[in-house]
Amino acid sequence: MLEDKIQNAADIEKARPDSLDLASKNLRKEADSVRDVAKELKGSSRKIGK
Repeated sequence: MLEDKIQNAADIEKARPDSLDLASKNLRKEADSVRDVAKELKGSSRKIGK
């Protein structure tokens, strides 16, 4: 029983960096998308201002 708990804790510790890496990749993609939208909006606002 205790060995199972220790093993589960070890498995969680091993999985944590992988999930954080995946989350950071997703956040980077999200930030890139937001930047692209911001550039489009900035460009369209210039056209409207003319």
